[in-house]
Amino acid sequence: MKRPEVTILMTSYNHGKFIRESIESVLRQSFSDFELIIVDDCSFDDSFEIIKSYTDDRIIAIRNEKNMGPEHAFEIMFKMARGKYIAIADSDNVWVNDKLEKQINFLKTNSGYAAVFTRVQLIDGDGEPFQGDSAYARIFDVENRSRQEWLKQFFYHGNCLCHPSVLIRREMYDECGMMVNGLWQVPDFYKWIRLCLKKEIYVLEERLVKFRLHENNISGEGNVEGNTRLNNEVYHTYELFYEVSEEDFPAVFDIPDEYKKNGQIKTNFVLSKMLLELGVPAAQELGLNKLFEILNNESERGEIFELYKYDNVSYKEDETRYCPFLCSEPIPIRQSAWMRILHRIKSFVN
Repeated sequence: MKRPEVTILMTSYNHGKFIRESIESVLRQSFSDFELIIVDDCSFDDSFEIIKSYTDDRIIAIRNEKNMGPEHAFEIMFKMARGKYIAIADSDNVWVNDKLEKQINFLKTNSGYAAVFTRVQLIDGDGEPFQGDSAYARIFDVENRSRQEWLKQFFYHGNCLCHPSVLIRREMYDECGMMVNGLWQVPDFYKWIRLCLKKEIYVLEERLVKFRLHENNISGEGNVEGNTRLNNEVYHTYELFYEVSEEDFPAVFDIPDEYKKNGQIKTNFVLSKMLLELGVPAAQELGLNKLFEILNNESERGEIFELYKYDNVSYKEDETRYCPFLCSEPIPIRQSAWMRILHRIKSFVN
C-alpha cells in the first residue's frame, strides 16, 4: 500500500455538535494524499457514532476506553502514522479547503523550515463569523521571526501559535524531543519551545483555519482544576529555557545590565533571576529552586558570588520577596494577565 504524504491526527472529545463539520473540512481538502487518524477520548455524547458513520478509506477511527488526554491520542497516532508530514486537526475547528495544499507547497520549497502554521478566522458555535471581541484575534495574528525571536516571544508573552494550524515534518518529533507525557493543558506550547530551540518555523499570513469559540473553550478560564494543572505544567515548560545555548542566550532574553559583568554572563543564574521577575507563580518557583541548586554547587556558588555578590543572604531575600504559593487567595484565582492569556490558548483538545 502506498504511503500517504500526510498523516492527520484529529482528537475528539464530546464535540458531537461540531465534529461532522470538522471531518468534512478535512475530507474536502484540495490536497488529498493523506490518512486521517481520529482518536475519540471516551466521549459520552454521540461523537464516536458520527465518526464511525464515515466510510472513506483514508479514515482510521479509534476509541479510548477511558479519558486519557491529548498526548495519549498523539502517541497512538504517531505509532501508526505513515506520512512524511504531520498535521493536527481539532474536532471543533474547520479547515479552509486549500490549507494542506498551501502548507505542503511551502515546506517542499522551503527546506530550511521545520513547520508551517497559519493565521485563523474566528467562528462562533454556529459556524458564523465571531462578532465579539476576543484576545485570540490578536494573539494569533503574529509576524514571522527567527527561532530565537520566537523563543523570546514564548518566554515573555506565552504561546501565540494555533495548534490545529500546524503542518510539521515528521522527523522533527525525534530530532527535537517533542514527544511528551503528563501534559494536559499546554502540550503544544511545550512542543513549540522544543522545536524553536533548534529549528525555524513559519506562519502563513492567510487565515486557513476556522477557529471556533464556544462555551467550553471560552469559559474554561474559571476551571480551578484546569488552572491548577496549568500552574504545574508551566513549571515544566519553563524548564526548557535552561536549554537555550550560550550563543542564543543574548538574542532570546533581555538581559539587565547588572548581570553583564566584564563580558561574562552566568546563564543559569541570570535566567533564574529573570524567572522571578516574570510574575508567573510557577516560573518563580522554578527560579527559586534553580537558585537553591546553584548555591549547593560549590563551583557555581563561588562563581556567582565573585560576579554578582550573590550568597545565602541574597537567596533569603529572594525567598522572602518571591513567595508564589504563600498568598491569601488560591493561585488559580490569583493569576497574572499573562497566565490568563496562556490559559486561553492551550490545546483545547479536552
